[in-house]
Amino acid sequence: ELASLVLRRLNHLPDVQRKVLALYYFEGLRLREIAEAFNVTESRISQIHSQALLSIRNYLNSYEKHPTQVMEALTSTAMTLRTNVRRGVTPVAIAGMSY
Repeated sequence: ELASLVLRRLNHLPDVQRKVLALYYFEGLRLREIAEAFNVTESRISQIHSQALLSIRNYLNSYEKHPTQVMEALTSTAMTLRTNVRRGVTPVAIAGMSY
């Protein structure tokens, strides 16, 4: 259920936040590489990344009373998504996003 909540929130994030998270977690790019792709500073990408994670955390906390379980679910979801990427399933390509 938590994974579906994370995905639901991801779908409602601003486009740039979704792209930064996808490139960082799914494509394995470093913040510096993402910054180069967006032609902004690494600091700005770090801010966008933090804002996106905070948004997801706040969203999940509204549904979950145990923040530790939320963070465990986020970690588990990220690991699952990374495994899928290693298998050739790229969420960025599936979503049709470009950067």
